[in-house]
Amino acid sequence: MERAKRPCAKFRCSGLASPPERWCEHHKEYGQQQTREADRARGSAAARGYGHRWRVVRAVVMKRDRHLCQLCHRDGIVKVADDVHHIKPATEFPELFFVQSNLIALCHECNQREDARRRAGLPGRVVAPDIAPVTGGFF
Repeated sequence: MERAKRPCAKFRCSGLASPPERWCEHHKEYGQQQTREADRARGSAAARGYGHRWRVVRAVVMKRDRHLCQLCHRDGIVKVADDVHHIKPATEFPELFFVQSNLIALCHECNQREDARRRAGLPGRVVAPDIAPVTGGFF
């Protein structure tokens, strides 16, 4: 069954896009250019702090949380974790970026939900413990 078409993402365009595309046929090239520019401006994962050190810390947190989404687990649901979530936002607390007590394994859906709650100014379901940055050492 074909999914219903949705409005083109280009402002004031009356065209329709076929999901999963966001742009109508007329604006498809424009959309690809916008995506390339956004990717360039965003910088690489390593430039944003998600390099080798992050991958090591992420692996430790996933192992600690047994690769299970901790919010789903709290609700009695067993679900594999896809992401490692910063309890206190890395943008506001960069000193806690690699602190393991500020990290929790979540499934993609819970991570997206927590990020949306944060953007909306609502409290998240993940409660931040009292965290003190670790000084010295690798982590």
